[in-house]
Amino acid sequence: MRILVVEDSELVADAIVRGLSLAGFTVDRTDTAERAHTALTAEHFDLAVVDIGLPGADGLSLVRGLRRDSDPDCPGHPGGQGSRP
Repeated sequence: MRILVVEDSELVADAIVRGLSLAGFTVDRTDTAERAHTALTAEHFDLAVVDIGLPGADGLSLVRGLRRDSDPDCPGHPGGQGSRP
């Protein structure tokens, strides 16, 4: 299982990455929502652990944007049921 950790605090990210790695997971790390979005749309991850309080765009905005972009029935997706009046 491949996991992306999105955390701007190096101390917290290192602890999460270390724990997940010791548990046998393949772990990548990034520190901003923008970099996470790039990674998550370019590569396959089974799970993302996302900090809510990221610099710039916050973690909730990242997750909402990814969900909207990938789920045609999600509100706000172009052409999806959620975008119809």
